Amino acid sequence: MKKKIIAVIVLLTMFLGFIIYYYKTPQKTSYKVLKVKEADLLYIDLNKNNRIDDNELIKLADVSAFRPIKNDFSTNWSKKLNLSIEQYLKTGYLARNWAIAALEGQDVSLDIDRIEYSKDKKYGYSYITFKNQDYGIMLLKNGLGFSYKNSKNKNYYIYQNLSQVKNNSKELDKLSFVLFNSSSGIIHKLDCEFVNSIKNAELILKKDALVHHTPCKACFLSEKIINEYSIPKSIGKYPRSVYKKDGFIEMYLINPLELKKPNPNCDTLVCKRLVEEINSSNSTIDMALYGVGDQKAVIEALRMAKKRGVVIRAVVDYSKNQDSTYPKTKEFSEEFSAVVDKTSSLMHNKFFIFDNKKVITGSTNLSSTGTGGYNANIFLVINSGIIANTYKQEFDQMFNSKFSIKKIENKIGQYKWVKAYFSPKNDVYNNLIQNKIKNANKEIFLSIFYLTDKNLINELILAKKRGVEVLVLLDALCANNFKNNVKLLREAKIPVIVENWGGKNHEKTMVIDSNFLISGSLNFSKSGFYKNDENILLIENKVLASYYRDYYLYLFSSIDKKFLKLIPRAEGFDSKNSCYDGIDNNFDGKIDSEDDGCKVQKPNK
Repeated sequence: MKKKIIAVIVLLTMFLGFIIYYYKTPQKTSYKVLKVKEADLLYIDLNKNNRIDDNELIKLADVSAFRPIKNDFSTNWSKKLNLSIEQYLKTGYLARNWAIAALEGQDVSLDIDRIEYSKDKKYGYSYITFKNQDYGIMLLKNGLGFSYKNSKNKNYYIYQNLSQVKNNSKELDKLSFVLFNSSSGIIHKLDCEFVNSIKNAELILKKDALVHHTPCKACFLSEKIINEYSIPKSIGKYPRSVYKKDGFIEMYLINPLELKKPNPNCDTLVCKRLVEEINSSNSTIDMALYGVGDQKAVIEALRMAKKRGVVIRAVVDYSKNQDSTYPKTKEFSEEFSAVVDKTSSLMHNKFFIFDNKKVITGSTNLSSTGTGGYNANIFLVINSGIIANTYKQEFDQMFNSKFSIKKIENKIGQYKWVKAYFSPKNDVYNNLIQNKIKNANKEIFLSIFYLTDKNLINELILAKKRGVEVLVLLDALCANNFKNNVKLLREAKIPVIVENWGGKNHEKTMVIDSNFLISGSLNFSKSGFYKNDENILLIENKVLASYYRDYYLYLFSSIDKKFLKLIPRAEGFDSKNSCYDGIDNNFDGKIDSEDDGCKVQKPNK
């Protein structure tokens, strides 16, 4: 009898355990996916009537799928995941379309009794099984979703695969996307200046969008413009500042796309080379510097040279802009007993003479935007005692306080295929610039900070009329201050593209027929030609000229083609980094968010 009682008790215990297990364990049932709203947001036929009803929108628990929607959520999470917003949105496009193809009309399993609804009851949260696999893990492994460290199911986080996310995004780079602003009905390119101000937009394929929606006039203008011009293309890629040498000349080209703000450190090619020359000098260093900014390594190298007995002489300019633009000029002048030009003209040179054997010159100022590498500049090293002697004669006059028209004209210096000219006494416009433009056969490409001289503008137009291809890459500050000049050139069918880099196009360079390279400190203005103290080189060398030509076309192509028609603000959202770089790009006394251009996102026409 006892055995029977024990057997009954055991059976009852097992039955009770089964009942407890049954009700404690989620009972998953299969339901059809009626529609995919997003990869993690599904309409599921919970009442099995084959139509979408209330309370049938289910959000995947503890895992979020990427979505092709630009809003605060996607912007914040792209930063947390160390992804660009483009990578986030493109992956969202892939996730949504993958889920539509894989899930719609298919069965998934979930525990209907364990669905937790949101406070507003717009949707319920649930874990989902698809084809006997955890759907959340499927999204994570395939780089289509992400999880949270503090989620209920902590195991989800270990499956997160951000490397796959980036691979997915690369594959989608083959497709062209735009952002659709549903509130305005307008589509924008992903790099449009208005995108940052759009609170809610959806990533869609460009080919579909252009059929059904209105394109943004600003960002789609460039496509129309491209068809109007036939501009040569660069064959090279220049991700960083570059170096080219031929014979006794070394050429450094500072790439304005490399940095996002001014740089006080001496980690650029040009700054390192300048310090190297200072450290290698034995007897003399002569410097004619327009201004001195924050470049401690160079100043320290000069101090050490002075201590070891090198004779240092310096000439600097003083103008109303020096205190703010080149704040170290006064301190530098006092420490090195510099001669200061206080006349109404500018001592605008940027050159060094080492041991009367070597010259460093070009458009590069000694500053965080110049030698620091933020602005586009050219930096030339001339290994010639003859050229050095020509520069020394010019320097000696300024060191003896003879500036501008008070100087005595020096003979134009020449060594092999290089000539050195000095303003204002060498009549640079007539003896060099006008002559070379008139004799150009195929091409004249200008990269210039200031282009204001009317005679030069007219010569460019005449060259265009006789069939010479003329291109102008102009700084935004000049373009805004002299809009009529830009209009005049454009009306003559000369492509004038205005940079929008943030940093300046500080070059003063012209390349003609891939044979002549003209460059120095001289802006193409009346003051530059006839008033200021300037230097400029004529280099007749196919190797250097051709190399610069290709680099020029690379820079030209880096600018949105809409700026062949429009003019971006020098400081504003048009010009990429200018609202965040900590300097006054248009010299109006306002920096970054204080500037009107950084408050109103509107292109300056």
